[in-house]
Amino acid sequence: MSRLSSSTRKLIGSCALLACGCTDISVDKAAENGGQGGSTASAGGSNGGSSTEGGSAGVGSAPREWPGTLARVDVPSDSAFVNLSAAEVTAGDAAPADWDLHFKGVDVYTNSGASGDGLGGAFGPLAWEVYFAGEYPEVPFIFTDEPSGAVGDWYAYDGATHALYSRFHTYGIRSGDDFFKLQVLAYYGEVQGAPVSAVYSVRYAKVEAQHNHPTQAVEGIDATAGWPKVSDSQPSSCLRLSDGAILALTPSEAQQRTDWDVCFRRDNISINGDAGGPGGVTGVDLDADDDADVDQVKLRNAESTLASFDSLDWATLSDPSLKYRGDRVVSAFTDAWLDTSEPPLLADASWLVIDHAGAPFLLAFSQDEPADPGHLTLHLLALD
Repeated sequence: MSRLSSSTRKLIGSCALLACGCTDISVDKAAENGGQGGSTASAGGSNGGSSTEGGSAGVGSAPREWPGTLARVDVPSDSAFVNLSAAEVTAGDAAPADWDLHFKGVDVYTNSGASGDGLGGAFGPLAWEVYFAGEYPEVPFIFTDEPSGAVGDWYAYDGATHALYSRFHTYGIRSGDDFFKLQVLAYYGEVQGAPVSAVYSVRYAKVEAQHNHPTQAVEGIDATAGWPKVSDSQPSSCLRLSDGAILALTPSEAQQRTDWDVCFRRDNISINGDAGGPGGVTGVDLDADDDADVDQVKLRNAESTLASFDSLDWATLSDPSLKYRGDRVVSAFTDAWLDTSEPPLLADASWLVIDHAGAPFLLAFSQDEPADPGHLTLHLLALD
């Protein structure tokens, strides 16, 4: 997920998320809120009404009218499940059969992929105004929940062209006793002479205390996963860094094998550790502090970043202050809807969300009234 810039964030309020003292879950359907600042739509999420309930459009701005329905999650909440079509919230760890979003601590999951058996998923963050336009936005794909980790923030998304650009971050990868550095060079390649997305190019090198091994370039890494008919039965490419071998594995096969280090599947890059697989591989983003926007990222290329890549040596990769970790399950919301710094910052953004049955919704977050900051309000707009 792309890192949020300061212009896309807002204060949640005087209450730091997960430190407010509230533990209950409540729901406000729009039809029940008509007396609080405006008329509201029915629970179906249509454009028939709006509400000023649920906070302001940004810090210091006047409340705006929101189309759609409301669902309110009290925070902190150890676990809460949201059904989008009914705007219903269920507290606890037991998942209802018809759940669409799962709030757990500061994480938000969709009923898809590694998180659930539904037809869900999401894409975002999108511009704040997308929610108010009330139309199905043009997006390059729907992100289903998948294991991801240190390499999860490898790209910047250009909303104007719907293209993904490598940030050219360098990642430290630890596999057994060996250290490697890896950089994504391209997401687009060619198949039978035609340009295709999810055909990666990368470079990597083994790094030892007394010796930096030659850089290896790998092109044509097929992560298409059967596109346009992507399914869990379709394999994609996994790279073994010790010898450069490419293995074609389905997600379930990758979860059972230890003979790969990095897997590529559509826009997702996972490593073989923790939620990613049983291999004990860990990684770290060596450029995690980089906050360049997409226009700055587009100026980078393999040549302009080569010197920086080459300069990373054993002392850098073995620095004990680096926090190497395996994969965790991520969604389109991961590290994008909330900045957990102090005070927490909520994204001025919206998401396209697909529910468990495959129906599309637009979603945005807002803070509650400052006098009652212990609630997170979800604005939900069903799309035809």
